[in-house]
Amino acid sequence: MRGFSRRRIQSVLLLALVCLMLLLIIITVSRKTDQVNYFGQNNEIDISSGSASVLKNGDLSLSSACLSRNILNGREVKLYSNRLPNKKYYLTIGIPTIARSVGNKYLMKTLNSLTANLTVGNSSTDLLIVLQLGDENKHERTRVAMEIKEKYPHLINNGILDVIQVYHNYYPSFQKLKRRFGDSETRVKWRSKQVIDFSFLSCYCYGLGKYHLQLEDDVIASPYYYLKLKDFIKSYEVKERWFTLDASILGYIGKVYHSYDLNEIASFYYIFFDEMPVDWMEYTWRDIKGQKGRWRPRVASLFQHIGLTSSLSNKKQRAKEAYFDKHAQKFLGLNPPAIIHTDLDAADKTKIESAYEQGAGYFWGTCHGKSSCYIKVIFKKATQLHRVIVETGGNFAINDTIHHGSLKIGTNLNANDCVHYVLASPITIIKGTLDMVFSKKQIVNCLKIEVRRQMEWVFVREINVWSGT
Repeated sequence: MRGFSRRRIQSVLLLALVCLMLLLIIITVSRKTDQVNYFGQNNEIDISSGSASVLKNGDLSLSSACLSRNILNGREVKLYSNRLPNKKYYLTIGIPTIARSVGNKYLMKTLNSLTANLTVGNSSTDLLIVLQLGDENKHERTRVAMEIKEKYPHLINNGILDVIQVYHNYYPSFQKLKRRFGDSETRVKWRSKQVIDFSFLSCYCYGLGKYHLQLEDDVIASPYYYLKLKDFIKSYEVKERWFTLDASILGYIGKVYHSYDLNEIASFYYIFFDEMPVDWMEYTWRDIKGQKGRWRPRVASLFQHIGLTSSLSNKKQRAKEAYFDKHAQKFLGLNPPAIIHTDLDAADKTKIESAYEQGAGYFWGTCHGKSSCYIKVIFKKATQLHRVIVETGGNFAINDTIHHGSLKIGTNLNANDCVHYVLASPITIIKGTLDMVFSKKQIVNCLKIEVRRQMEWVFVREINVWSGT
């Protein structure tokens, strides 16, 4: 076995297991009696409720858990939809939801956040949100669907929102599930059903867009998240081949896929639905595809988890994204024109201007043992300050925050710098962030971000400056 690492051996064994399971499914399918139409087939096949099928296209044979588009577009799946059948979207956003003891308040906040003009920008026509209702109680699904229709009729009528439910025969039996990780029988059933829900949602979104974004029903979006997400995807498309991008880090939030991979993902989930939680399942899938240990995170997450009460009884969810992109000032290029200087030594060919100018750029540098170092913003014309926010650290630079620092202002400009700086406020950097609001009229020519006693690297994610009253 020379030349084979332990990880490679494990991957080979896992692939062998997958192939064995597919073979068992093929054998099982040939013995079933119920008829359901699956992707790639013109003829009906024998299938038991929920079992995956074999697709045959000429001499090609492959496994799929996805039903045909005729079924997916039928009344038993689509509750409310007005999208054109042949329309191709840039992005589909999948959101599975189920009732919680606190009602639908998380879901409504999520939909409000995703569809507000502030977050979407002006590009909503090539976006499709698919909300999948997963309650076992039909009356509850009907009630939520009506509530969504009454609150968001314009989104449904404009083909931006589809409200669907899982096809009744898609669910496998949830009896005699595997008990792993010390999970109770109730928890295993809950997470196994959740995996199937994600599987069906992936099937529905397969082929509708170019990319797919997977969310949960208890998040809020970053301002202008859609423009930021497009920029994030584009940055990787020109750089490498990828399978999963991480627009957020936690759980199954903010995972981005090529739409053509959704059929494979859905089938993989369906086969191993009771093996592990769905977020672990996703990590296993990217491992098989060769992306384990090679996360593709955005510098700051585009979606923040807000739900405390889980759909699983007595389960609390307190996790939050460590770095959430709360602002759009710098990204949209709205900072006042300025020249940026620093005496930090740059790393990875980053430039300090990238932390101030339009886009998702950043700066990574080090003080190299100096007792203090600085970043200066020299405005091209005197500017009245309203607010200044400096964000440091990021999803791939977790510890590289400014620990001790302050903001100083300069009003007397001489050539390319101010001759004197004064402390703007006793407020200092807290947990890597400096946020200062100027309540009084303050016209300045320069800003100086002072970094003191910094042994670690400094990752400057963004510098936001709001001018005016």
